[in-house]
Amino acid sequence: MSKIERLITEYCPAGVDYKCLDEVIISLNTGLNPRRFFTLNTDDATNYYVTIREIHNGRIDFTEKTDRINDAALILCNNRSNLEEGDVLFSGTGTIGETVVIHEAPQNWNIKEGVYAIKPNKDVIESRFLKYVLDSSSVKAKYMAKVEGGTVKSISMKALRMVVVPVPPLEVQREIVRVLDDFTLLTAELTAELTAELTARRKQYEYYSNYYFETMEDSVPIYKVGDVIVSLKTGLNPRKNFVLNEEGSVFPYITGKDIYNNQINVSERTDRITARALELINKRAQLHAGLLLFASTGTGTVGRMAIVEEYNNDWGMSETLYGIAVDNSLILPHYLMYFLYSAYARNQFEPKITKGSVPHLKVKDLLDVKIPVPSIEKQNEAVVIIRAFDTLTSNISNSLPAEIEARQKQYEYYRDKLLSFEERTDA
Repeated sequence: MSKIERLITEYCPAGVDYKCLDEVIISLNTGLNPRRFFTLNTDDATNYYVTIREIHNGRIDFTEKTDRINDAALILCNNRSNLEEGDVLFSGTGTIGETVVIHEAPQNWNIKEGVYAIKPNKDVIESRFLKYVLDSSSVKAKYMAKVEGGTVKSISMKALRMVVVPVPPLEVQREIVRVLDDFTLLTAELTAELTAELTARRKQYEYYSNYYFETMEDSVPIYKVGDVIVSLKTGLNPRKNFVLNEEGSVFPYITGKDIYNNQINVSERTDRITARALELINKRAQLHAGLLLFASTGTGTVGRMAIVEEYNNDWGMSETLYGIAVDNSLILPHYLMYFLYSAYARNQFEPKITKGSVPHLKVKDLLDVKIPVPSIEKQNEAVVIIRAFDTLTSNISNSLPAEIEARQKQYEYYRDKLLSFEERTDA
């Protein structure tokens, strides 16, 4: 029998009381809306104005995007919210149900009206226990059933007060909190270890890649990228030539967002085109196995690359992708790809990426990049070594989200199990 089971047997053998939230708290308040009371981001604004976007994963994260308020506005907000150590913040609009416990009285921040400040009655319910209860699947289902609104969903404070929660004796609550805190810490430590491993492997990969290309500079011929390829073509823009996702569209239309991990990744989010559109694209792009695809346009996507390993006339590509056919007598496509990922290459072309609303690298600026070109045999050796590092890094990178998700599901299952109590009934 676990300690929690022993405590339940000792303190509540007939079951646990379930009460409305309003019965176990001192108050439920909120912050202020700036439209009527103050102005955000004035010259004298040095305090943080916490909204729903700052609350996630049980934390309040202040960033450069967090709005600021001045001292007078801070006082106005706190006159309404009355934030104190031990209060539980609850996001009541937009992304509903994000929670965090305040561990020390705020000095330089307060909350907006969409964030609720729940002040527990500590003689009845522990702050962290209440947080875990509000996070639990069963209680979340209760308050989500009370959500109202159109584009922006919300739950009223009145409705939240009426949500029924389990309230075991404090001794039971404290042991459950201890167990869940330990589980949360172990999960965080594992995530940190996996992330550190991934960072180390990436640095190792980047170091070798950069060292390899930099040390070759004085010992092998230097070409421009334009000198080692036979063609560079693009796909077509749908606005002038065809319509995306119209009836009969079955072929994937690849853009920079579909290229990651050095692969072409087709998903349900990938746009589709018709056979006629595919024919138009291929008249221009001339897609075939061995092409190096290079994303030329897009926020966060410029410089993504993939090699077309095989092509069966079953997908087309956007005008934002460059399809590069190499001169196979001079260079291997994989060698060119790994080179363009290196700092040696990126230091040449990244400063030339336009910084407008849609970043873009012109064809000429890519073709002017200088590249050391050893023998095909030496290129093969480099590709084998760099690919090994790349594969190892990718494997860790791919497994990290899956491992984190598995741990999160394990935690949620365990949390929900610990917070499921037999309700006490009066005979």
